[in-house]
Amino acid sequence: MPPVDTEIAIVGAGAAGIAAALTAQAHGLDYRLIEARDRSGGRTWTTTTPLGRPFDLGASWIHAVDAGNPFAEIALALDAGPVVDHRRRLVLDITGRSMPPGDVAAFHAARVRGIERIEQARPGASLTDCLPVGADSWDWTIRSFAGPWLCGTDCAATDAADWAAARDGTDWLLPRGYGTLVQALAARVPMTTGCAVEVLEAGPDMVTLTTTRGSFTARQVVLTVPLGVLAADRIRLTPALPTAYCRALDDLPMGCLMKVAIDLLADPLSDLATDTASCFLHYPASDERAVLYLLRPCGAPMAYAFVGGSTARALEPETDAVIRDVVLEPLRGLLGATLVERSFGLAAVSRWGSDPFAFGSYAIARPGGSGARAVLAQPLFGRVHLAGEATAVDGWHGTAGGAWLAGQAAVTRIAAAAISG
Repeated sequence: MPPVDTEIAIVGAGAAGIAAALTAQAHGLDYRLIEARDRSGGRTWTTTTPLGRPFDLGASWIHAVDAGNPFAEIALALDAGPVVDHRRRLVLDITGRSMPPGDVAAFHAARVRGIERIEQARPGASLTDCLPVGADSWDWTIRSFAGPWLCGTDCAATDAADWAAARDGTDWLLPRGYGTLVQALAARVPMTTGCAVEVLEAGPDMVTLTTTRGSFTARQVVLTVPLGVLAADRIRLTPALPTAYCRALDDLPMGCLMKVAIDLLADPLSDLATDTASCFLHYPASDERAVLYLLRPCGAPMAYAFVGGSTARALEPETDAVIRDVVLEPLRGLLGATLVERSFGLAAVSRWGSDPFAFGSYAIARPGGSGARAVLAQPLFGRVHLAGEATAVDGWHGTAGGAWLAGQAAVTRIAAAAISG
């Protein structure tokens, strides 16, 4: 075979790319890791609130730690101090009062019924098909939970089977940030940042990568960029993608979950709850534009507000100050405007939908598109391996842990083929 510049080109230094690089190191394989951004981490990135508290713009939870999420072991090994998310929930009525136990039980029962309907859905059904809106006061809240808050998508655009296949279990939060943990891992691998791939040309013996910093060749490529980058044609592929891959890309558009971190200047729930641990605040919603609130994550004096889907995309062009006002409006109705303004400070906002290196938060299947992940997980042109949260298998899709596993798996397959060949 003709010589190449490196055996494996790894494109993207998020969780999948870092895992791929560490796996290549473990197998003694020659590799080159490049990243279009001027930093590593991808959509797992920790910044700070205006008052300097750690804030994960992207991934926050280590999901399903009891089901084998690789980041659970990594967090313990690197002394990241994980905190178990007990999913405490404070449930308010529309007047801002704590609901009596019977009504709280009705809320939890509505969640269970909704999940059961999704799990029993017919093939190709959407979340809207599974979660009809009737007389129950919690119907819209459950819809907002399933679609916008969890997937960053409107329910009508979300495949129920893909939703139901996702891993569930105990979740951890990291006081210093998920992105901080990933940065510690990124420090272990050499990489070139500020190096975006513009053209990827697969030939019979090698792949030529044309980047903003020159061209090089590789025997194999692990392509870990978000699917939004491929869908936007930010990387020109030669030959063109086969029809099945194009259809799979169309079936897995990027969801948009906006996370707004707001410093707490006082405890807005001091009259309602004595427990100072983190808790979700729930209330009867009137449509899918509802806002989810997480108060005091890891016990920190801050709050997260979540909106998703078309609502989040419409908000992204607005300033942080405008977005803060929008996401606090439901709380003004629940708790009173004076209390809200006294309790909540400035905001920091995620904008993954307009991020040119992502175009969304994570890939979510359209109704009928749950099989697209398996299609994209197959090697392309025999030399290009898509790896990331979108191609993670066994229910790990949409998670940083899934991206890590996909990156590991891609290089492990390459190593096994090299040995057998």
